[in-house]
Amino acid sequence: MRLRRTLYGTIIRWYTLCTVAVLIVYTVILHEEIERGRRVPFDVQLDAHGARVASCLYADQGMLDLVHLPVHELTNAIFAVYDMAWQPLLVSMPWYYVRWRTNHLAQAEFAERIAAGKRYHGRLRNALGQDMRVSLTCAHVPPLPRSLGGSTTNASPLRVYVITANVYEPIKEFVWRQKYRAAAAVVVVSLAALGSGVILARRGLRPIKRLTRIAQLVTPEDARTRLPVSTLPEELRELAQCVNAAFDRLGTALLAERTFTSAAAHELRSPLANLIARLDALLQRTDLPDDLRNQLSVVREEAARLTRITGQLLLLARLDRAAAGESFPMTEVDVEELVRDVADSLEPSVREKHLNVEIQADAGTRVRGHEEWLLRAVYNVFHNAIKFSPPHGHLQVHITPTADGKRVLLSVSDEGPGIPAEERQRVFDRFYRGASALGTEGSGLGLAIVADIVRAHHGEVFLSTGPGGRGTTITLILPCDPRNAPPAKRPQAADVRPLT
Repeated sequence: MRLRRTLYGTIIRWYTLCTVAVLIVYTVILHEEIERGRRVPFDVQLDAHGARVASCLYADQGMLDLVHLPVHELTNAIFAVYDMAWQPLLVSMPWYYVRWRTNHLAQAEFAERIAAGKRYHGRLRNALGQDMRVSLTCAHVPPLPRSLGGSTTNASPLRVYVITANVYEPIKEFVWRQKYRAAAAVVVVSLAALGSGVILARRGLRPIKRLTRIAQLVTPEDARTRLPVSTLPEELRELAQCVNAAFDRLGTALLAERTFTSAAAHELRSPLANLIARLDALLQRTDLPDDLRNQLSVVREEAARLTRITGQLLLLARLDRAAAGESFPMTEVDVEELVRDVADSLEPSVREKHLNVEIQADAGTRVRGHEEWLLRAVYNVFHNAIKFSPPHGHLQVHITPTADGKRVLLSVSDEGPGIPAEERQRVFDRFYRGASALGTEGSGLGLAIVADIVRAHHGEVFLSTGPGGRGTTITLILPCDPRNAPPAKRPQAADVRPLT
């Protein structure tokens, strides 16, 4: 799957295919050149043999004189001499191996080459099924001199066809005999091509992976990181410049959004405070009709709700700046004490629903952070757990340090309706309200504030199913010293409880 759909796999696949194609073409060319390098000298030897045989022959009254032909040529060599009518005049002893009935010459090519005074080379197969190379030429046999007993009646040379042949093994048959070695060589070459393709793909994609790692550092909370254009290969510089330009536009848009949110929230606080004060003054009057008093009470509740939302937006703007690297005051905070303070403040709500709250805390749960923000995060988590817990439900709170003592884990579990798996990644988004939250009081900013506070402290938030598969567990992981902690990650949804 990875090799099919990724650039990594595409490079490996095409590199391997191209390498194998080049090797195939090279092998074919090499095969032909080796065959030609073996065939040409072989044909030259046959031609020389035919010329030597022709030079040892004399013609006497239409017949061949063999006096000057060495005996070993007749007994060991493979040659034959034919007249123009293809009647045999002389055949060496091994010539009977040649099966002329099953071998046919290319007559047109033979006649053309003979007419041009050239030799004709071809292939034959002997009676044993062996391949043979054959050389044919037209020779002029001089008449037998009078000093050797020749007559004067045959004064013109005798035209004959001199044919020489010998067993010849083509390179393809040699390779076929070595088929197992050839197959092993093909496997080795293919594996070498694949291995070199993997190495090439990894080295070629290394700058892209480096770009990916750097691009992952760019978040809405910190959009200042840019890709290193000068250290990239030339092919990736233009892409990096375009991405950096997009990041610049993103940073500008995020800064404008944060500035607007902070300014709008700040500017709304005074008018809303004045509005609530005037509404309180009106509600203190005793001469108001009941219906008008009810309407004014509704307006005051909405104004109070707007005031809370405005305060939350102002807090989110501050948290955005903190997550982007802006410093904020930190002190030593005891998480257990913080949790118990929140539990005490929410005691009326707990008693109203007859909930059982169980707090288990280990020693060493102190962290450095913004006490007010951490108090708000714990309050929001507790408030959500109480709001969605059924009457007579059970809340479990666990506070424990990690084994290395560098982080503190705070988990709050309820027995409410739970959060569907498809909504778990979105419940930390601002103004998002899941299906289970519809019809209940809230603005959709509670868990978003929790996530931003934890990220500002370089911590993590996990959301999972509660104990026994019921309800929801929210786990906050806070480093004891945020200055030594790695950059924060976005909230994660787990299928199991992180504490187990």
